[in-house]
Amino acid sequence: MFTIKNLGSTLVYIAFVIIAYLALVLSYILQGLFGIFESTHLFIKKFMVWNFTLRLVIQQFQPIIMFSIINLYHLDNNLIVYLSSTVLTFFQIIIVHLVIPIMVILIYKHAMNNTLLEEKFKNTYGTFLEGLSLKGITGKYWNIMVLIRWSIVSVILVSLRDNPDA
Repeated sequence: MFTIKNLGSTLVYIAFVIIAYLALVLSYILQGLFGIFESTHLFIKKFMVWNFTLRLVIQQFQPIIMFSIINLYHLDNNLIVYLSSTVLTFFQIIIVHLVIPIMVILIYKHAMNNTLLEEKFKNTYGTFLEGLSLKGITGKYWNIMVLIRWSIVSVILVSLRDNPDA
């Protein structure tokens, strides 16, 4: 209940992501059955698997973290609705924070191989570094630093919400 109430427009975005992944699965099945859907599947897969997921995490990280931390203050297992909200809260906190080390590993690996500027990297993970200067370490890891900052700020804002003098 609190999950739906606190997510707001992020819930709509997540619904679109779920629909897009269902379209990816459907295109994969249809591609196997009818060869004419192969190009459709490859087109959807190219943009969905990493770029779309990374865009979701970068754009919706702060609202997801904020509502998840707020939900931690309302943990309840009396009704199935509240229990599902509690489970979803923990799931989202874990998943969203697992993305950060994955991003660090991807950038580090490709930076060591000097493949950050290659077309293959841009097609697969381009959303993550789009518009950033990749000359220094700060530019490469800027989005990760922002995500970590949002996590810290969200914890501070939610935990101190009842203490305006703090």
